[in-house]
Amino acid sequence: MAAPINPDELLNGASLRVVLHPHKEVQADFPDMMESFELPHITLIGERFFAKTANRHGVSFQFNDYNVKSTYSYAYSNHYDFVVNCGHAEGYSRICSRKAYANISFVAANNYELIWNSEADQSVRPVEAALLNGRKMKIALKDNDDVWNIHPVHMPSFYVDKNFFELFTDQDSMPAYFRKTNDLEVISKKFNSLLKDFLRQNTPKNINTAFNEVTMLNPDTEFSSNYYTVRSNGEYLHGKIVITQEEPVSYQSLKVFAEV
Repeated sequence: MAAPINPDELLNGASLRVVLHPHKEVQADFPDMMESFELPHITLIGERFFAKTANRHGVSFQFNDYNVKSTYSYAYSNHYDFVVNCGHAEGYSRICSRKAYANISFVAANNYELIWNSEADQSVRPVEAALLNGRKMKIALKDNDDVWNIHPVHMPSFYVDKNFFELFTDQDSMPAYFRKTNDLEVISKKFNSLLKDFLRQNTPKNINTAFNEVTMLNPDTEFSSNYYTVRSNGEYLHGKIVITQEEPVSYQSLKVFAEV
């Protein structure tokens, strides 16, 4: 079993993966197996994170007919006892029990290095060099709510002769409650109460089936965009699209990482 993730690893550039072993009694329609996902989108508040896959899953948990326009993702936390399956286009968010898995572990892969830190007052040239060498990048941005937002960069750009960079992250999204500790606590209490009530009223042949049957749909339909435009001058934009009318916001801190 992997050791617990130290959040400092994520803020030093490590990529996050999750390794899953679903209970075979819960996932009875598949052989006993292991799964692994990369979790490129991370919201980190203090020591606690929610980290999610990109919107790449083609079907929801009901295994409806495949629709290329419908994409879903899964999110996992190092603190909360629930897993989230969500889809922005459908306004869909499903809470299910972490106990549906025999084991969930997180792995930090040291495949990125820090190349620029807004707090270090350093040259922006390492970002230009990473761009010219075609290296993948990602950012960790600390906003004014004291939330770290870690996302892959879709398009890095460097303005020639101006010593200025602008990085655009992947267009993605996550439930807005990932950014709100109070909302997460409320959801956790409601879900645990729902699960306890189910177990009190039912005596399933195998208790693990309860972790598959008890779900909570759409506790919050609001989604937060993961699309950021970050700049070396201390500003960023955060929205569904970048438009000239948007007012830039100042970040507390920005770290830029490049693929090793």
